[in-house]
Amino acid sequence: MLAFERLQVGENLHHLRHFHDMMSERVIRPFDHIGGEAKRMEEEALERINSTIDAIDYKHDAVNDVLTWANDHVETMWCVRQVALNLFAVGLCHLLEQQQSAFFQELLKRRVGEEAILNRKGKPLDARGLQDRLEKIGLKVRCRTVNELRWTANTIKHGKGKSKKRLLACRPDLFVNPDWKGANPSDPDGESAWRGPFEP
Repeated sequence: MLAFERLQVGENLHHLRHFHDMMSERVIRPFDHIGGEAKRMEEEALERINSTIDAIDYKHDAVNDVLTWANDHVETMWCVRQVALNLFAVGLCHLLEQQQSAFFQELLKRRVGEEAILNRKGKPLDARGLQDRLEKIGLKVRCRTVNELRWTANTIKHGKGKSKKRLLACRPDLFVNPDWKGANPSDPDGESAWRGPFEP
């Protein structure tokens, strides 16, 4: 690998890591304690009910309302978390594709010439076209993990299609609702029947 290539790959990885770290810390991590947050809010509401409502009938209704609200809060926030994860995957994929295209263009220019980055109509090739050209000159640039990320992003954006079939074939675990694996903090036994993000 040439010095330019090492430098460019290192810079691209830095941007991808930064995107990952920022999304993880600022967007995804706050959802880690949804169940505990709802429990605290529930306990505070119940304490207020006990100190302000004397009639047992009203108290019973108010307690039921609080418990329903707490459960709704957890379910809603868990869905918002899944949406954030989906957006995270799509964003990461697009950032990687942009960086790949810029890197592949520069690589082809340096190794073959300016014309190597253009299609028959004289327009710049897309990421796949650039990959094909690089592979024709003997550089293997395709990677299973990158393909999985692209298929994931396409499945999130478009639902059914080739990407979903390919992703399902190589990563069926992504189509299992995380709640069924006990990932939902409000449902540690994974007994929830919520529909998964990629459920076939």
